[in-house]
Amino acid sequence: MELIQVQQIFSNYYEGVDINSFNRVSTGLINETFVVETNQGKYILQAINQHVFPDPNIGLANIKLISAALIEKNFKYYFPAPIQFKYVHHFNKIWRILPFIENTRSYDQIIDVRMVSEASWCMGEFYQLLEGFPAEKLSQTIPNFHNGAHYLNKLVIGRDKAIKQRKEAAEIVLNKVDEVSHLLIQFDQLVEESPTRVVHFDTKINNFLFDDKMKVKALIDLDTLMPGSVYSDIGDMIRTYSNVHGEESTSFDQIQANEKIIAEIIQCFCQKVSLSQIENKNLRFAGKAITLMQSVRFLTDFLMGDIYYKTNSPMHNLDRAKNQLALFDSMKW
Repeated sequence: MELIQVQQIFSNYYEGVDINSFNRVSTGLINETFVVETNQGKYILQAINQHVFPDPNIGLANIKLISAALIEKNFKYYFPAPIQFKYVHHFNKIWRILPFIENTRSYDQIIDVRMVSEASWCMGEFYQLLEGFPAEKLSQTIPNFHNGAHYLNKLVIGRDKAIKQRKEAAEIVLNKVDEVSHLLIQFDQLVEESPTRVVHFDTKINNFLFDDKMKVKALIDLDTLMPGSVYSDIGDMIRTYSNVHGEESTSFDQIQANEKIIAEIIQCFCQKVSLSQIENKNLRFAGKAITLMQSVRFLTDFLMGDIYYKTNSPMHNLDRAKNQLALFDSMKW
C-alpha cells in the first residue's frame, strides 16, 4: 500500500484532503485496516474481505438501518458507521472510511473486570433500544452464521479435502469434536425456539473501544449485523471474555473459563434488557455451544488450508481450535 493510493481513495470522499501518514493495524482476523493521518484529522481506512463478505453492500444497508434506529433512540455509545455510507473500488479491493474515535483504544483480551461490566451494559442497551425493531428488515450478510449444522457439514468437507499431514495432525481434535457435536444441533434447535432479534454477531472485547477509565465509548465492527438470537452475542462474550489467556494462547492446560466473568456478563446484560424465559435459561449453554462452534470453525479452516482466518504459522488454526476445545472442556454445565 502506497501513500498515493491512500490519497486516491480519500479523494472519493473529500476535496483538498492531504494524507500525511498511514499505519497498518495488525489486530483483526478479517478486514485489512489502517489508521490514516490527514490534514483534516485521523480516519480508519479498511479494505473489506470479499471472501468473507462477497456483497458488502448488503451489510452496508444493515448498518445504515441500525445506525438510524440507534440515533433515533439516543444510543449513548458511538456507533461508527462508514462515512457517507459509501464504499469505493480501488486496486481490486473494496474500501471504506470510518470515523476515528479519539482518546480510545481496543484490547484483545480482558485486563480489568470493569471492561466486562462496561461491554455487557453496552450490549444490554443495544438490545433494549432495538427491542421493537423489525429484524426481518435486515439481510443475512453471512448466511448460516452461528448455525451448528452448517459448520459440522463444512467440517466433513474439510476432512475429506485435507492433505494427509493436516488430517493426521488434527486427528485427536477431530475425534473429540465428533463426541460432542450433538451440542451444536441442540443449539440450532434452541435458536429456532427463541425470539429473533437484531444481533451484532461479533461481540469480542476488541470490538468495544474504551477510554482511559475503562469505560466503553464505542461499539465497532458492524459488518455482521443481522437477524439472529441473543445466544450469539452473549455466547461469544462468554467465549472470549472468560478465556483470560485469550484464544491465541497455546498453554492449553492453563485455559479455564472464568466463572466470575461469566456471571458478570449475564448480570450486567440482564440489568438492561428483558429476555424471555427460554433465553434467560440458556445463556450459559450459549457460551459453551459458541465456544465449540468456534473450535470447529478454526479446525475446518486448518483442514482446508487456512483460507478464512489470517495465520502466522502452519499450525496456527489448529492451535486455535485446541485452545477453544480446552475452554469448552472447562465449562462443566
